[in-house]
Amino acid sequence: MPAGYSGRKGQTVNPFGPLKLSPSGSSGGSAVAVTANLVPVSVGTETDGSIIAPAAANSVVGLKPTRKEALSEGVFPLIKQIDTVGPIAKSVRDAAIAYQAMSGEKISLNFERDALRGKKIGVVGYEYNDKNMLSELRENLQSMGANVENVELDSAGILVFNNIFQSFKNDFEEYAENYDLPIKKLDRLLKYNREKPGRRIRYGQDLLEEAAQVENPDKSIAEKAIQKANGVLTALFQENQLDAFVFLNSSGTTVPAAAGYPELTVPFGTGKGNAPQGVTFVAESGEDEKLLNMGYSFEAHTQGRRVP
Repeated sequence: MPAGYSGRKGQTVNPFGPLKLSPSGSSGGSAVAVTANLVPVSVGTETDGSIIAPAAANSVVGLKPTRKEALSEGVFPLIKQIDTVGPIAKSVRDAAIAYQAMSGEKISLNFERDALRGKKIGVVGYEYNDKNMLSELRENLQSMGANVENVELDSAGILVFNNIFQSFKNDFEEYAENYDLPIKKLDRLLKYNREKPGRRIRYGQDLLEEAAQVENPDKSIAEKAIQKANGVLTALFQENQLDAFVFLNSSGTTVPAAAGYPELTVPFGTGKGNAPQGVTFVAESGEDEKLLNMGYSFEAHTQGRRVP
């Protein structure tokens, strides 16, 4: 199924290239609404990359806070153990204000333009990344006074999306009961969808069918991913004495998503085909304010946001 598609309203489009560039997802509608000036701030929910990816793809700021920092009441679950709610906005400051409202955390909004000066920043690159963009990222960070070091992020054996079928039935039915949805059982939802497949399940419902077969979910699978990811990030930060690490767009989201570490993507101009690009910062768990300050500094120096 294409990112941004809804059986109710159809395909969400990326304003930078309608029906040519993906709006990304799964919070594509939230990102597009901000980019298209429909709202100043929106709310996204992330399992793995679902705030970060659409924010980068639509040249807006996306914050995935430390897990459980932002209230998630009323938000439909995908993997309840991992899902995190966060704001999408046009600027880091707007995202920070929204984060305060969503979390109840009182953080300083007196961000520093030179907050990156003297910070140790790891850069994670992947074979498929645009090499020129990576070089530009390193050069920009160095020009801001950061100490830059190439680092590797080991995601081997850390699975997120592969675990959806394990917990979805139980999470869906619990949510449906708590919020008194008209359909409270996953089997009934599958039957409802089959009644009008052309509209309700144009691209099928294989994952739902798979999830419906699980009677006794094994939550230890997700817990193992969470624990392993925490171990990887603890070692990465401590061994390299990092203040944060960065990567392009959503290329490195799986490990911090599983671990629940905070991530912030900041617009970084456009790449091939006028496609918006983003740089994602990851800080240690609980360091959301520090992360926002570093992101503000990067934003102030690069002015990377583009308007469609």
